[in-house]
Amino acid sequence: MEEKLKAIENELQTAESAKSYSGEACRWVGLLTATFGTLVALAISYETADRKALLAVAGFLGGGLPLAAIGSSATNNKKAARAALVQARLAKLSYFDPGCDTVG
Repeated sequence: MEEKLKAIENELQTAESAKSYSGEACRWVGLLTATFGTLVALAISYETADRKALLAVAGFLGGGLPLAAIGSSATNNKKAARAALVQARLAKLSYFDPGCDTVG
């Protein structure tokens, strides 16, 4: 019984540190697009004195920031799914062992 609780504790720690690699890539691409794209568009706008280039700033921000938010959401969803799995295992463990001191 003690081994099962240790294994579940290890799974919970794994769930807390879970990362979605595609989510992380999406987040970084979005942040880099928003940051560097905006800086480049501002530099071009300043050099050419063209106000239409300011629309590119809005485009880079409007495209990069939601992409970063989607990536962040993907990582958080993966952590929540892993935590729900651990919670289900704890509930199953306490259901089949009435003498268990865990909540479930």
